Amino acid sequence: MKGSSATRATQGFRSVSRRASVALQTLPVGTDPLRRSRDFRLLWVAALPAGMGMGAAALAVFVQVYELTRSPAALGYLGLVQFVAMIVGVLGGSAVVDHLDRRLLLVLTQAGLGLTVVVLLAGTLLGDPPVALIYLSSAFGSAVASLHFPTRSAMIPPVVERTELTTAMTLETVVWNTTMIVGPIVGGAVLEHSGLSAVYGLAVACHAVTMLTLLPLRRQPARREGEEGRLGIAAIRHGFRYLRPRPVLKGLLWTDLIAMAFGMRRSLFPILAIDQFGRGPEVAGLLMAAIPAGALVVSLTGNWLANVHRQGLGLVVSAAVWGVGVAAFGISGDHLGLALLLLAIGGGADIVAAILRATIIQHEVPAHVRGRVWGINFLVLNGGPRLGDLTGGLVASASSATFSVVTGGLTALVGTALFAHAVPELPRYTSEDSIDPVEDPAPWRAET
Repeated sequence: MKGSSATRATQGFRSVSRRASVALQTLPVGTDPLRRSRDFRLLWVAALPAGMGMGAAALAVFVQVYELTRSPAALGYLGLVQFVAMIVGVLGGSAVVDHLDRRLLLVLTQAGLGLTVVVLLAGTLLGDPPVALIYLSSAFGSAVASLHFPTRSAMIPPVVERTELTTAMTLETVVWNTTMIVGPIVGGAVLEHSGLSAVYGLAVACHAVTMLTLLPLRRQPARREGEEGRLGIAAIRHGFRYLRPRPVLKGLLWTDLIAMAFGMRRSLFPILAIDQFGRGPEVAGLLMAAIPAGALVVSLTGNWLANVHRQGLGLVVSAAVWGVGVAAFGISGDHLGLALLLLAIGGGADIVAAILRATIIQHEVPAHVRGRVWGINFLVLNGGPRLGDLTGGLVASASSATFSVVTGGLTALVGTALFAHAVPELPRYTSEDSIDPVEDPAPWRAET
């Protein structure tokens, strides 16, 4: 029964993937990099099973931890463990990235991601695994992912034409947002009908397919043309020194951190599926998929963002809309369709803020320090949701999951408004402005 359900889910995913490929031709996204670059095509195709496996496994981990502990705080601590591991991976792994062939590193980290799920599958098959084992596996996976995804991003520019780089990155956004939608939905359906081991088994199969897809990639020896993009401790420290006297740049990062650390409540979705909607893992998967679904819609229809003049205000408003969407989701009752719509609105607002933030950084930060600022942005972008898991779990443990969601959304809204008032340079920033040049801190040198 479990095997047949997993098989049906895999066949369904293949059908969805084929339909998505056909639909992609009709969407406002170019496909030239897929047709012209063999290696980009391999990377793009590999993302389909990889993203699905990670999305399904992420849902299963949240559900399993809650089933074993019945503690919202335990779900929050999972976010803390992942956050710490991510920082260790980013700061400690930069020297490895500098010295290894990128294809080799991508394959090795992909194997590491697969190993994480194998451990979870083995623990589940043997019975109820210790929560510590799930924490350790999740921490290892988070650390590996902090090396895997920057490596993957760095492999794209050398394999596509310079004029097609923007299109290639758009295709990257589309494929990952799509898998972040499909993965939790398929994972929730399999979990509902076949159990945790079937979900982990499906994720292992997805990682194996990804590995086989990546093996034919051509080698990409690391190029040490400079240290600007390196994310070591010295680089991050220098990036913070650069940001200190620049309120706009500091503000756009703090705004995202406030919105995510207080408003992200994905770790509570397994609890809300039961308490708020009277359902199970299938609904939890739909809730997890709703946020990237909104982001995907904006990604595909977001050409209008190029015409946004008051980019700082747009970023602040988007963060506020995210908070409103989360709070409204919390009081939507058992109306599942409305709840999904509100989460999708929040996801769309979040990606608008992300696009505007990236645009401001790209335009305002000089090339010699941009890599370090992007490194801090990476930590904020990926660490904020995990801190949100932590705060959400702790508040829910002291009250209820619904209270945690509503107060989290309102806190994100109020926190964004207060920060914009305290740092007026951010909402006043326009696309025609230029941040006043400030003397750069002491020249940065990589630590050896």
